[in-house]
Amino acid sequence: PYVYMGEEIGMTNCYFDKIEDYRDLETLNIYKEKMEQGVDETEFMEILKYRSRDNSRTPMQWNDNHEAGFTTGKPWINVIKNYKDINVEKALSNKNSIFYYYKNIIKIRKENLSLIYGTFTEIVDVEPNIFAYYRTLADEKMLVVINMADEFTLFKTDNMDFSKYKRVISNYNDELIYEGLNIKLKPFQSFIYKVQ
Repeated sequence: PYVYMGEEIGMTNCYFDKIEDYRDLETLNIYKEKMEQGVDETEFMEILKYRSRDNSRTPMQWNDNHEAGFTTGKPWINVIKNYKDINVEKALSNKNSIFYYYKNIIKIRKENLSLIYGTFTEIVDVEPNIFAYYRTLADEKMLVVINMADEFTLFKTDNMDFSKYKRVISNYNDELIYEGLNIKLKPFQSFIYKVQ
């Protein structure tokens, strides 16, 4: 539903408040079925904000103009309400936006073959919300760490000497936060380090 980069959040789910705003037939059919079963409508509408396929079908938010710059007419489904704040035009004007972050990720992947063809070795002794692994190809070794939680999470760095690691990319621009020898990952923090 979103990508977190420091303070910026990428395009979000539609968060419609009324069933009449949805167009997806599966969503409408399940809504009808659940209402007949007596499911609480308010709770079900909250679930739809995250689960409906319409979240990926709303008009592209090109700018902050009428209908998000998508059309001069009326689109088949409502434009997401936050289009004034989150749109392509704003992303292109900000060199630290998610758009440029993804461009950089693609470039890094193409330039570091270990990220494509390298042997995958998962780091298993981590908190459940952390996904961490190495990719190794010949003498190139990369460490990838992803905190999938919306809270600070401790990443155990046993047997890792970060003085020998060089940051390749991170979705936070500041330095890592250490707690003893371990790293205190920020909410949704992710990074790639090259092992020197």
